[in-house]
Amino acid sequence: MKTIPAFYFDPADLARRAAAQRESFLTAKPFQHVVLQDFLPRDILDLLVREFPGPDDIDWEMHGPGRTEWSRDKRIAKLATSDETKFGAFTRHFMAQLNSATFVRFLEELTGIPEILPDVTYSHCGLHSTGPGGRLMMHTDVNRHPHGTKMHQILNFIVYLNEDWKEEYGGHLELWDENRRPVQRYLPSANRAVLFNTGTKSLHGHPHPLTCPPDRRRNSLAV
Repeated sequence: MKTIPAFYFDPADLARRAAAQRESFLTAKPFQHVVLQDFLPRDILDLLVREFPGPDDIDWEMHGPGRTEWSRDKRIAKLATSDETKFGAFTRHFMAQLNSATFVRFLEELTGIPEILPDVTYSHCGLHSTGPGGRLMMHTDVNRHPHGTKMHQILNFIVYLNEDWKEEYGGHLELWDENRRPVQRYLPSANRAVLFNTGTKSLHGHPHPLTCPPDRRRNSLAV
């Protein structure tokens, strides 16, 4: 059996972050969101970066850029998996912490939204990876849970794992208003996390093809 380090969020540290970021989240434009810099301890980030699979390492699903023509080339297209058995051992442990009562309480305190329940199936979430030339068209998330429950997705939390990601590589997470005008854009740099309200008007994506080197990919974890 493989031995992995243990990682658990510190409730006191999360409470401080929630208090510090609550107003920013509630008043953000074009819709409620907040960016958390230096989200994880350096050693934890390094473990996640090293363990993240390449395009040939696991059996990925090909999600592509959305409702547009695409090449279905796994070196370019957006790849994803919500199957936790395909996560690396430490990544699987870490993702469970994002779905833990401790972290959900932090989300409730930060957003003011009560009675949040985590999605333990990682539906439409999990591991995401896009190669050079790939993109994700602007969209709103499907908000009805697909497994027969009368529940709606309300929040999306993304952790980026891209070390030394340069501005010219692109891949910025863009947030647009309801008139389809760009309002915010965030570089997907390693150890940056973004939390946003996934309402019916929450347009987001990275619609411009990545211009990173051939050996780089835009990698992230999402719950």
